[in-house]
Amino acid sequence: MLERKLLERKLLERKLLERDIEERDIEECIAQKGVAVTFIVHASRGEAATTTIRLSVVVAVAKGRVLAEEGWQVFITGPDGIRYYPCEFDELLSLGPALPSRE
Repeated sequence: MLERKLLERKLLERKLLERDIEERDIEECIAQKGVAVTFIVHASRGEAATTTIRLSVVVAVAKGRVLAEEGWQVFITGPDGIRYYPCEFDELLSLGPALPSRE
């Protein structure tokens, strides 16, 4: 019983952390470690929210499509700072690595 409560608490803490992390905080944190953020997949469903960082447009779109099929509200932020919604994922794939960075 105690183990279950600890697990539930850790899951709740993780959800709260994910909700509190803003996109720019993620980018700043990653930039400090020397890793380039390329695509950020944002998804929400009810009170749940998740943010996933992907370096490949193909992998980001695949993740976004899976989440959308599971009923999540999804968008992907590209390195250009533009939000791409599921109906625009094919357009995002066609732009591919040619997307300019905001830097």
